[in-house]
Amino acid sequence: MRPTPAQVKSEIFRKYLEGYPETEIGKLCNVSVAHVSSIVKEESKKDGYILVIREVVKMFKMNNLEIDDVIAGIRLRNKVKEVGLTISFFEEFLEVTNTESFRVGMDHEKFLDIVKRMLHFEKILKIKLEEIPDFSHNATKEFARLNREISKAKAKLKQLYGKYAVKKSEVERYLKEKSLFEKSTLAEITSPTHYDWMVFSDDKFKKASKIMKAKIDPKILYKKLNSVYKEPDKHIDIVKQIMNSSNISDNFRRYPRF
Repeated sequence: MRPTPAQVKSEIFRKYLEGYPETEIGKLCNVSVAHVSSIVKEESKKDGYILVIREVVKMFKMNNLEIDDVIAGIRLRNKVKEVGLTISFFEEFLEVTNTESFRVGMDHEKFLDIVKRMLHFEKILKIKLEEIPDFSHNATKEFARLNREISKAKAKLKQLYGKYAVKKSEVERYLKEKSLFEKSTLAEITSPTHYDWMVFSDDKFKKASKIMKAKIDPKILYKKLNSVYKEPDKHIDIVKQIMNSSNISDNFRRYPRF
């Protein structure tokens, strides 16, 4: 007798466990009943519970249950217990959802998918669906209040623009250039502000200081000469000496050459 292929042997034993009679197994697998009995006997020696499993499966079949259905049921039961629910609660949940889906004329599976998406929505927004109406109402009231506050602020701002005769664009420009304005203000404190004042090289001042045998501070010199220019009546002798000097040029240039 030729050895039975492993695949056929496995199929024979699987059908035996599923509760099929040996005669039917022989027909389905195209082997003799004696051959089926031989394989079953051989495999049964390996595990004493095989006959018990077969009888249980036969009992399932008597109640119109397939072994795959039973396995799926066991998995579902374990999953329900894993999430902390009871079987009775889960059964009631399925019954209610089935009733509600029928009431709104929706497929049960699609109904459950919508429920799942609603739960996801609550998780993302951290708000319960039943709280949304109150939340929306309060948000609308708050929005209206903020609009009123904004309108008041705009009116007050308009009054301020009118009071100080400034435009919005001027204020915005000031804010944009505030840092430059502060720097220029600081510079005015420490440096002369006359438009003719420029920062020259120290070489000429050093040369003059060397001739005079006394240090010339450019800023002090400028301030003193500026004082003479602004109040010539108080410095008649100095003004007379400058005006009579042929070494001082009277050619005017707005910006000095470097």
